[in-house]
Amino acid sequence: MRRGWPVELHSLPSLLHNHPERIVPAAERLARSLQARGLRVALGYADCGSYGALDDLCARLNLRRLPGLHCYDVLAGPARLREMFEREPGTYLLTDFLVRSFRRSVLADVALYHAMLNEEAAAFEYLKRASAADPNDQEVLYKSAKVYNQFGDTTQALNYLEKSIIAGYSRVWPRDDPAFANLYKNSRFRRIVS
Repeated sequence: MRRGWPVELHSLPSLLHNHPERIVPAAERLARSLQARGLRVALGYADCGSYGALDDLCARLNLRRLPGLHCYDVLAGPARLREMFEREPGTYLLTDFLVRSFRRSVLADVALYHAMLNEEAAAFEYLKRASAADPNDQEVLYKSAKVYNQFGDTTQALNYLEKSIIAGYSRVWPRDDPAFANLYKNSRFRRIVS
């Protein structure tokens, strides 16, 4: 308790920043559970790629959030960032989390990008690099499943999906992931995600 204020701090997984569409549902579940306990809730997020969805959540649940489009606005201020981007076009910002998890959080996404462009050799090269750091990382395994599925290798896609869930990836996300829409009726897929 600082300054005599009774404060509880609850964090959401940092990996949500790699999936901004998951931030609002996770924040809502946590906020509602805290409000049900009679607590007043403040959200320690900027917009974080939610494109206004966090603001909608705040309006619905009577919450306040940090100002800004992303954590860089919160930490450095939007004016300072704008000036830096104008001075150094092409600047890319990384948080300490992204630096520590670069292979997992960036290289695996680059593999997905190449898969969407139907660039098979590049996609698998980036997957190889991503998994070199930690071959059992649940995010890399999940993204590997998506890449294999993109190239029509259902067996490998399901193998990697199963490995990702064994490694701790949620069974819930693949059920609604459009990347696996072609597998929704596949009996092995249904068994893996149930």
